[in-house]
Amino acid sequence: MVWVVLSWILLLLSTWLGIMGMNFFGLFSVRMALTVFAATNIINFIPASPGAIGFFEYSTVLGLSGLGVDSTRALAVSLPLHLIQYISLLPLGAVLYALALHGKYGDAVRSVIHKNKK
Repeated sequence: MVWVVLSWILLLLSTWLGIMGMNFFGLFSVRMALTVFAATNIINFIPASPGAIGFFEYSTVLGLSGLGVDSTRALAVSLPLHLIQYISLLPLGAVLYALALHGKYGDAVRSVIHKNKK
């Protein structure tokens, strides 16, 4: 549960910083980050392509349009945000993978790797 909460915090923070990097500041940028975070997590309930490509952008445009952001500008915000979210979670995934290899799940992970090599 701790890792899930940390990933949510990391995603929310990276979304907020990405929005601020696109010249949205103040309380409005916080509202935008919360809206994008909520909309993209809700849309992930729908089975989609790997990485939710297309669904993430659609939900971002939908959420930001509800805050009065032009849909063209919202799409321009959604593309880098999707990339930022991938980049922000890769180190966490690498750490968890390394912990799994050396922890109590190490044997299970190694057996899956060796099984796939055959």
